[in-house]
Amino acid sequence: MLRLRILNGSNGSLYNFSFSDGRVFSQIATDNSFLESPVELTSLKLSPSERAEIVVDLANDANGEVLLKVVELIDNRSFIALNISVDSQAALVSTLPSSLTTHEVIDINQVVRTRNFTLEGSGNRGNPILTINNKAMLMSRIDVTLNVNELEIWHIKNTMNLNHNFHIHATHFRPYKRNGSTAKILDNEQGYKDCIHLGPNETVDILVKMLDYTDASGKYMYHCHYLEHEDAGMMGQFVVV
Repeated sequence: MLRLRILNGSNGSLYNFSFSDGRVFSQIATDNSFLESPVELTSLKLSPSERAEIVVDLANDANGEVLLKVVELIDNRSFIALNISVDSQAALVSTLPSSLTTHEVIDINQVVRTRNFTLEGSGNRGNPILTINNKAMLMSRIDVTLNVNELEIWHIKNTMNLNHNFHIHATHFRPYKRNGSTAKILDNEQGYKDCIHLGPNETVDILVKMLDYTDASGKYMYHCHYLEHEDAGMMGQFVVV
């Protein structure tokens, strides 16, 4: 089993993981949870801070090497992320279960409000000026107050011709819609996450419910997890009461 993560990337970077021989592997988990069942893939795209756990079958690779490669899709740079040297005899033989967990069924009728978050800005990849809802990060400002145990939809809109993502501290969320459609949430996104990718001019709806951490002065952040983007102001703060 491998856990994949890109900590931070350059402006707008998006990373595609695959094995050099194009073999099939199984994703079993997202940022914060197992998937309900394994999802078979030949490649996996991740933006900075998104995580995935995968399982790859090495049974037919005795005395060989298996290469996990990464392609940075914006600048088309590639490199080898991992070189797996396989022994002559497998140390572990196991079977991947067809069922991994059962997620809570969320009743969409329990949603009490929808909040809108617009990712916007100007400038270029080297010198962006970036905001959320036309506000740059300010440590002294609380942007959102959440009530504990209330289910909300956060509607996140990327207005730029540039990759962004959206990360929330102190909780996780469930992806709900992409570009207005539940069908566009991919099978390998059907779990709990704390960071989600938004392509150029995309929208994503997520289901958010705070279960803890009530403190009217204890601030948590939401932000784009591209390092240059958050440094340029694409961050906000919330409290839970």
